[in-house]
Amino acid sequence: MSIEEDVDGTPEQRLEASFLRSAKDGLYDKVVSLLTKVPVDCVDQWGSTALMHAGNKEQINVVQLLINEKANIDAQDKRGITCLMEASWNKHPAIVELLVKSNANLDTVDERNYTALMQATEEGHSDVVKFLVTSRADLNIQDKKKGYTALMWAIAEGHSTVIHNLVGNGANLNIQDRWGFTSLMQAARRRYASAVQFLVGAGADLDIRDKKGRRVYEIGTHELKAIQKGKKDLHARFMQIISSSRCDAHILRDSIIFIIGQYLVLI
Repeated sequence: MSIEEDVDGTPEQRLEASFLRSAKDGLYDKVVSLLTKVPVDCVDQWGSTALMHAGNKEQINVVQLLINEKANIDAQDKRGITCLMEASWNKHPAIVELLVKSNANLDTVDERNYTALMQATEEGHSDVVKFLVTSRADLNIQDKKKGYTALMWAIAEGHSTVIHNLVGNGANLNIQDRWGFTSLMQAARRRYASAVQFLVGAGADLDIRDKKGRRVYEIGTHELKAIQKGKKDLHARFMQIISSSRCDAHILRDSIIFIIGQYLVLI
């Protein structure tokens, strides 16, 4: 039943509705009093637990209480959403950090095959992304509908800081989506010139073909301009990007900088 519907129903249902609403509202003492009367993982009509409600509303004290009371930290609602996914989507870094430090599964997927990292990436929550990446979330899971990875979502939504973080921490540049597009192709067809230059500099494969047999150079004249604009000074542009204080990919200097020379060629 809905957490608002606490009038009708059995006494047990009314107690559960009150418990869920109290968690959502951050009523710590009331949650404590009700814990002896209801299952800690009782759910509403959408399959959401008290932990999910508290996390969604950034009620960190209640979240900690429920974790201490052995709430199922990886419980999923009817859409497959976990508390970590909700916190990542809504940009609640303190909740994300608490859940991760309490051993929440970083790579659980919802009904769309989205992870918490993908939720944060699509929204451009760079601080949450950075924490999840540092915590060793899988960078290369693909969603069910488009076959997008977190990096592809960052490119699609134009989140440059997130792109730098994912690439700098080893995201696979050459995974292909349902159409056979790589992250580089995604950037090229969107005329996202700085991302094109950055991905080429990071070692993206220029010769992969999509499902129509096209390489990145061939994905339409307008898209090709994004690559062509950077051809005269690609090395300088790449170095400018990774030297920027806004770039989270400084790891590149030690890990893959040696391969850059073979890719920084005139296109």
